[in-house]
Amino acid sequence: MDKAPGAAAVIAGAMLGAAPLIELVGTARGDTDNATDGLRFLDDSAYRYGLAGFALVVGGLALIVAALGFAQAVGRRTELGLGLLTVTTLAVVAGASYLFAGIIRHTSHGTIGYIEGMDRGWAESAYLSTHMIGTQALLPMASHLLAAWLVGVAVLLFRVGRRRLAVVGVLPALLLALFVVDALVPLAEESAAGGVLWACYVLTMLVAQPLTLVVVGLVAVGAVSDPLASTPPTA
Repeated sequence: MDKAPGAAAVIAGAMLGAAPLIELVGTARGDTDNATDGLRFLDDSAYRYGLAGFALVVGGLALIVAALGFAQAVGRRTELGLGLLTVTTLAVVAGASYLFAGIIRHTSHGTIGYIEGMDRGWAESAYLSTHMIGTQALLPMASHLLAAWLVGVAVLLFRVGRRRLAVVGVLPALLLALFVVDALVPLAEESAAGGVLWACYVLTMLVAQPLTLVVVGLVAVGAVSDPLASTPPTA
């Protein structure tokens, strides 16, 4: 298997995992849904906000390369099935969503600061607009679509006999399961169990999933044999 998709997956996982750390670690972020806290954060940490956006841009582009490269590698060996084509498309959309969210972060803070100099109320509205589009819409959508792709990769690995490698799909599958649970019983409700589940949901999305992407990439880059090649059945 070509090493480029694996290297791209490593870069994507590293950048997508680094973005929230760049933005949040060592800063007084406050309530991201509060426009006053958001503007205060941009005033104090505009560079971090923009740098986190740049990391998302790089991560999104790398994810697109990884997904298309993986599909290309499979296509050299067998006809691409509808399932793989579907999850590959989802991964490309996920990469584009990370890219767009990153561009919003990277470019908006300067404009919002300029607007704040004219009218603070306008600046609060501008911040909330970028927050709703980037943080509350594009990033969660991208994370769940990425999870669907990783589960699809795990299923393919399982089908070709690479069952140990297929465990990379466990945490992304957990994220999708928590998404379904949250749709039926909102996890953020005021209860201890809901709080624990919500914390697991967020940690899986922001931490575990980028790490899984890095692992997938390292396996593809460092594998002596092709990880997509079928293995003979064991007795």
